[in-house]
Amino acid sequence: MKGVILVMKKNNSARIKVKYIGLCGSDINKLKILPTKEERNRYINMMGHEIVGVVEDISSDTEDFRIGDRVVVNPFIGCQECNACTTQSYNLCDNINSLGKAIPGGFTKEITVPYNSLFKISSNINPIEGVFIDSMSVVLHSFHTVRKFDFNKKVFSVIGDGIIAMIIIKLLNVYFNPQKIYLLCNRANRIDATLLNTYNNVEIINDYKDIKNNSYSDFVFETVGGGNVTHFNKSLEIAKSNALILVLGAFYDQADFKVNLRNMFFKQYYIKGVNSYCSIENDFQKAVDLLNDNSIKNHSLISHIYDINDVGSVIEEIINYKHPNFMKIVFKN
Repeated sequence: MKGVILVMKKNNSARIKVKYIGLCGSDINKLKILPTKEERNRYINMMGHEIVGVVEDISSDTEDFRIGDRVVVNPFIGCQECNACTTQSYNLCDNINSLGKAIPGGFTKEITVPYNSLFKISSNINPIEGVFIDSMSVVLHSFHTVRKFDFNKKVFSVIGDGIIAMIIIKLLNVYFNPQKIYLLCNRANRIDATLLNTYNNVEIINDYKDIKNNSYSDFVFETVGGGNVTHFNKSLEIAKSNALILVLGAFYDQADFKVNLRNMFFKQYYIKGVNSYCSIENDFQKAVDLLNDNSIKNHSLISHIYDINDVGSVIEEIINYKHPNFMKIVFKN
């Protein structure tokens, strides 16, 4: 594990003691395609963007932060010069620097980041919940980018059984009044029972044919990504004409993407990619607000908590499928 990582050595920054760091599904997908342990260890030294910590020091006077504040970190640091950055769409930056990607991330003891990357979390909540802010921001961004569509009292299909899928279900129920949400997944035994007991509009489906024979969907969220595009093509089969298909899963560069264009043509689908989140819609801040006012709680989605010094061995266990039904893995300092 690394010691102290400095992102910016200049004014208007704070030194953060990392308390919790979430293991993101995107990192797991990346680690799975790295062939050697040495390559995985190098990537571990870079990854980590779901950061929760405490302010230990500040570089200059500020009214916004004080030593001891509990914070989460927005990992996107744009170049501030390209067209995307001028509209605060840092996720689309031409020269993006991102904690845990281009810049060493949070699998460390301390990290120094600019003030504008920090967001305070309430002292009234369990700080470990902060590891979900990133995923919540992604889902909120998916809503914000298609706001012209009416989500109220519609039928939804969510493809996947990971954290993003679970949070989509929660936030659809927070903001809208879904008629039905079909959760299409292969590992129903890993689904949080609390979620199913809370929302009676959710039905787990193991076979795409079951939903097709019941009710086509107005909206489909594809959250799997990876190297298999089967799920994406199936989403075309279960969507109504003029339906919106939102792609939140990150596909590999080498994914063999064969799409049924004829189906797209006849049913006039809308397909929208969702790349992380951006500042122009305040996605990250809105996710923090939801957490701070207890509108959504995700602690039950955490399946494992480990010491941060064990990250290397835990990653090897995941790669070797020794945690087949894990949901959210969190490391603590």
